[in-house]
Amino acid sequence: MIVCTALGAVIFMPFLTKILAGTYVPVDAVKLSLSTLQVVIAPILLDSYIQKAFPLAMKIMTPFAPISAVLASSLRAFRGQCAF
Repeated sequence: MIVCTALGAVIFMPFLTKILAGTYVPVDAVKLSLSTLQVVIAPILLDSYIQKAFPLAMKIMTPFAPISAVLASSLRAFRGQCAF
């Protein structure tokens, strides 16, 4: 479901912007798709693999998953704002 929603954004983003903002904004479908792969699909696939390969480690790490996800997202956003 998450994958379908993320990939649907490539199609619907320009049209929703036209409806809501009153101006058509072209969206680079390739860049948006690659970004979606990096931010949405790759972590889901990686998590599925790790859960099957290392079930005991996942059981130990699961309580810390929410805070580590917030920290990782924050660091990614911060890195995007910096010029290094």
